[in-house]
Amino acid sequence: MMGWTGGSTRPEVPEEVRNALAVFQFDSMRRQIPILHAIALLNILIVDFVLWHDGQPLRFYAWTPIIGVFSLWRLMLWRGRNGRERPPLETIRRQLHGVHAAALASVGMISGFTVITYLGGGFGYPVLIPVSLAFGTFSIAHCLAPLRATSISVLLLGIAPAAVTMMATGSFMERVIGLSMLSVALLKIGFLRDTQKHIVDLLVMEKKVRDLATYDSLTGIHNRRAFEEAVAARIAAQTARSRDRFALALIDLDDFKGINDTRGHHAGDAVLKAVAERLAAHAGAEGIVGRLGGDEFVAMLPAPVDRAALERRMTALIAGLCVPASIDEEPVPVGASLGFAVFPDDADDYDRLVRTADQALYAAKREGKGCAQGPSRAASVEYRAA
Repeated sequence: MMGWTGGSTRPEVPEEVRNALAVFQFDSMRRQIPILHAIALLNILIVDFVLWHDGQPLRFYAWTPIIGVFSLWRLMLWRGRNGRERPPLETIRRQLHGVHAAALASVGMISGFTVITYLGGGFGYPVLIPVSLAFGTFSIAHCLAPLRATSISVLLLGIAPAAVTMMATGSFMERVIGLSMLSVALLKIGFLRDTQKHIVDLLVMEKKVRDLATYDSLTGIHNRRAFEEAVAARIAAQTARSRDRFALALIDLDDFKGINDTRGHHAGDAVLKAVAERLAAHAGAEGIVGRLGGDEFVAMLPAPVDRAALERRMTALIAGLCVPASIDEEPVPVGASLGFAVFPDDADDYDRLVRTADQALYAAKREGKGCAQGPSRAASVEYRAA
């Protein structure tokens, strides 16, 4: 899938961090945009003042304040759109496209004006405008460094035409200055390439750290802490008028130690992965699943108001988990017991919800395993997996 990473998506930007890269670029632009426009305005004022001081006809440069007005308009538009709240990702990508287009349009107009002014002659300071443009271009490219393609395009568009023109038609000193401008631009391009590589490496590392803190390394589902935080956050979001019912199911594998002892730990790990995949598939997008540790799993699932419908779902869940797993092309029996409790019917905070589900799980184990049971015999009926 193509995405915005400052002009184009590069193969070296992993898919899993492209959204994070866009957010990083946006946050950087939010800090740098005022500086960027200030640089543009300052350079325009300097050039216009020198042209006026040199006695150049006003009609020759009277149009340049249009760029200043455009810069101010873009600045006000950017600040108006971006308060403290970060906009949605699609809006971020759209605004980054806008920064790219606006930067190239502004630098392109100034670059064309610079070449025309230099070739036209009749100006007492022929290298002033190209040098001023070079300083401004380098500053803009630095501000836009996180948007690699944009910053490189700005450098090429702002430096190359003037530098090549000076090297082709100027005096010896002007040719040296033009060559120097071009060489520094090439060095800056190398720096910009390294900058994005470092940014991407940092984002990849940050994602790995977040994954380690959030997901179980073996099964890929939530670990204990992340699951607890997710459920606690959902409970905290409830209001007295609107309570979102959900069931918390604790699952414990039956006779899992026997698999490790008879078939080896690699088979046990394969069974844990298979159970995690089945649990995640059953939960779908609306549920959250996690591994508490060892052979213990947990799931947060939407709970229908009808208790019988909920019990049927729990029965379907335990039946789906208790299907033999294929390990080394051989079927390995999988057994599991399940205890569940419903928020807010059975408990209204996380700790009590877990304790209630845990009591139901122990009751399911006592009843012969391989079954799903609610918090009390009065509230739920025991179902055995087929």
